[in-house]
Amino acid sequence: MSTLDDTRHPRRIDHRGNDRGDAVRPGPHLGGVEVTSPALTRPGPWAWRQNFREIDVRVLACNGLAGAGGSMIKSDLVRRVAGKNPHLHAKDAERIVNAVLDVIGAALARRDRVETRGFGVFTVRLQSARPGRNPKNGAAVSVPAKFYPYFRPSKAMHSRLNRETGS
Repeated sequence: MSTLDDTRHPRRIDHRGNDRGDAVRPGPHLGGVEVTSPALTRPGPWAWRQNFREIDVRVLACNGLAGAGGSMIKSDLVRRVAGKNPHLHAKDAERIVNAVLDVIGAALARRDRVETRGFGVFTVRLQSARPGRNPKNGAAVSVPAKFYPYFRPSKAMHSRLNRETGS
């Protein structure tokens, strides 16, 4: 395997935002990214899950769609809350995150509106009943009405996400 020039090829970053120390180069498979690391041969029952997270983050980063850390899962959120509040134990931070998410989920189940200033508004919307088709045989079926969660970012969040870079 040839050595890659780091000025032309991005470094590989795992799903937690840690630099893995090796580079990736675009390829025709895996969404345009070829991982040039022995990490794909990592043993263990959950190795495939870790590898696909790393590949997804690299695909997003190569396309310019991900930030420094890519996507964030709940355990990453708990770690960041615990890291920003050193007086909290990790279990306490996990309980806080779970409590906030449970309160938001319960409010949406009651079809309430949850508004957080500077962040956004969670609401529930109704998708009305509509005619549909069975993809197997093409027969017309009735799709019932259903509720779905909706998030609308605040002006402050929208401007933070779409900040112009001064380069």
